[in-house]
Amino acid sequence: MALVDITWSLTNGGAALSTLSHGNVSNGQDTTAQEVFLRHNGSNSITSCGLYVREYSGTYTGGASASADLAEILGWGDQSTLAGFGGFHLNLNAVGGYPSSDWPTYSSKSPTNGEAVRTGVGDSVGNAITITTATGATADGTIQAGASPNVRLQMRVRIPADEDTTGVRMWDTVLTYNYTS
Repeated sequence: MALVDITWSLTNGGAALSTLSHGNVSNGQDTTAQEVFLRHNGSNSITSCGLYVREYSGTYTGGASASADLAEILGWGDQSTLAGFGGFHLNLNAVGGYPSSDWPTYSSKSPTNGEAVRTGVGDSVGNAITITTATGATADGTIQAGASPNVRLQMRVRIPADEDTTGVRMWDTVLTYNYTS
């Protein structure tokens, strides 16, 4: 079985990224959107590509625990009040220039090319968010072979307006895929 290395980077064909800090913002605000590029070194395309979050797997240095942080991030996306809504958001429309209409909002948690990660959406491998052609993929769920061009998307975090606990939150964002050599 051939192994495939996945590279996450901040530039097209750039150096591998091991961690990504979304920075620090006040309640009710979004962090600056960060564009992330994905590529692999396989000789064939990878398929069934999707993103999901899980408990942080590194050395935890956050404010509570890895399990509490994951529950909180998912809970922010689940919120049924405007003041409580937040969480980890994806804009998958790189081809369209990341229009603001593709960022999740309280009233549209799943716009055409975006998602708010929440219970049942991006919370497990079985509920992964599909990498779509709007990211530059050759087909929905398919990242083409070769180092360039990469697929790309933007990520940000929204802190709920009514959040009462300050501190660092940590989680893993994972790419799930199939590869046949």
